[in-house]
Amino acid sequence: MVYYIRGVFSLVSNNSDSDLKHDLPKNNTGTENRITSPAYEEDRRFKHYKDSVPNPNILFYTANTGVRVDTVQFYKMLVRKDSQFRTVVNVRKLAVTSSDWEIISDGTADSSDEITKWVSDMFRNRIRHFRKHLMEMMDAIVTGYTVHEIITDVDSNGNYIITDLLYRNPERFEFGTDGTFYLLGNTRSDRKVLPKNRFLIHTNEATPENPYGESVLGEASFWLYYLKNGNWKDWAQFNERFGQGILKGEYEKGNINAMKETFEALKLLRSNGYAVFEKGSNIEILEASRNSIDYKDMLNEIDRAISRMIIGQELTTSAGMGKGSYSLGRVHEGTFANIVLSDRKNLEDTINEMIREICLMNFSDITVFPKFQFVSTVRGEDKSVNANVKDND
Repeated sequence: MVYYIRGVFSLVSNNSDSDLKHDLPKNNTGTENRITSPAYEEDRRFKHYKDSVPNPNILFYTANTGVRVDTVQFYKMLVRKDSQFRTVVNVRKLAVTSSDWEIISDGTADSSDEITKWVSDMFRNRIRHFRKHLMEMMDAIVTGYTVHEIITDVDSNGNYIITDLLYRNPERFEFGTDGTFYLLGNTRSDRKVLPKNRFLIHTNEATPENPYGESVLGEASFWLYYLKNGNWKDWAQFNERFGQGILKGEYEKGNINAMKETFEALKLLRSNGYAVFEKGSNIEILEASRNSIDYKDMLNEIDRAISRMIIGQELTTSAGMGKGSYSLGRVHEGTFANIVLSDRKNLEDTINEMIREICLMNFSDITVFPKFQFVSTVRGEDKSVNANVKDND
C-alpha cells in the first residue's frame, strides 16, 4: 500500500489553467497502488468517494444544513487571533528551523562528492529564501499538511535545478485514492490532475487513510479557545461591574418618560451595572464577594494547557506563575527537545525526497543520494532518544 506521506511529487497534466507554473519531465521511479483494503472500501465515510480521499478533518458538521467548518480554516484563525496560540506555535517552528543545516553524502564508494556539492550549491545559492520555506513547511503542525510548487530552471550544464518553492494554500488540493494529486475547481468536474515532480507536500502524522495529516492543535483547541474567549468577556464585565461600582439613577414617581430617559442615559455610560429606581425607593444592592484572581487563574491555566498541547511544556512560556521546580523544568525541556528533533527528522525526510527526485532527473545512474540534515543540537535533547531516531532510519 503506497501513499503520499511526507515529501511527495504528485502526478500529471500539462493543460492546467490555474496560476501554477511550468512542468518538469516525468520519470518512471515507481507507480502508486490504489487503496483496496476491505476496511477502506466498507467505510461509510468513503463510499461516495471511490476516486478521492475526503479530508476527515472536519471540526463541525450539521446534517440538516450541510454547513461544515474545516479544521484548516479554524486552526489558521486560532494562530491569527489568539496571542498564546500564535506565540507557542512560533516557538516550536523557530526551534526547528533556526539551526544550521548541511548537505552530506553517505560516505560510501558509490556516493559522489561532486553531486553532493552540486546539491549543496543549489540549496544555498539557487533556491531563494530557503529558510523561509522551512518555516512555511512547519505550518503542517497547524494545518496537517502544506503544499509547495517546485519552480525549476536549467543551469549552464543543462541540469534541472530548483530555484524556488512557492507556497500554495493546501485547501485548494485533494488526494486521490490511486495516489493522484488534484487541484480543486469550482465543481468536482473542474478539478485538475497535477503533474508529477511539481509539488512538495509536507505532512504531520499522515496515514494512508488520512494523507492530509493531523494538526497538533486537535479538537481540544476549540474548547480552549471557546473557554478563553468566554473568560475574557466575563472578566471584562467583572471589572466594569465591580471595578467602577453600580450606577444608580432616580426619577420622580409616576414619570414614565423620565424613567426611560434616565435609563437610556445610563445605558450610554455603561454596558451593564446600572439601575433606575423611583425616588424614595428602599432598595439595597448587595455586592457579591468576588475576586478577579479567579479569572486570571483560569486564563493562565488555559494558556498553560495550550503550551502543553503544542510544545509539551509550560514553564518556559509561563514565567512568574509561581509553580514548578528545577527538576520539573528539566523534564519539560527534554520533552520539548524531543518534539523538536522529531519535527526536524520529518522535515529532513521531506527535503531528502525532493533531493532524490531532482537527482534522478539529472543523473540516471545514481543509486546513492546526498542528504539534507540539521547540524546543531537542541538544548536539553535526550541523546538516547536522538540515537534511537537515527538508528531507526
